[in-house]
Amino acid sequence: MATLYCPCGQAHELWGEFWWTEGRYQWVFFDYEKTSETYAEQVENCPACGRRLERKNLLSGLSHEQGLPSTGARPVL
Repeated sequence: MATLYCPCGQAHELWGEFWWTEGRYQWVFFDYEKTSETYAEQVENCPACGRRLERKNLLSGLSHEQGLPSTGARPVL
């Protein structure tokens, strides 16, 4: 589980989980912005800009706060 942001700069908060689905592991994203119309719903595109969500392009919560690119590393739980 990870808090992620689209690099569009609109700071729309997303929640990502790594699920086993359709015979493989893949990232599944949810809208985590409480004021959004799609809050808590599974999304494939950024609710703010419409860009297709791919883990390799998203910023982690820490990277977003510091203005750094995401390393793609999974958080330690």
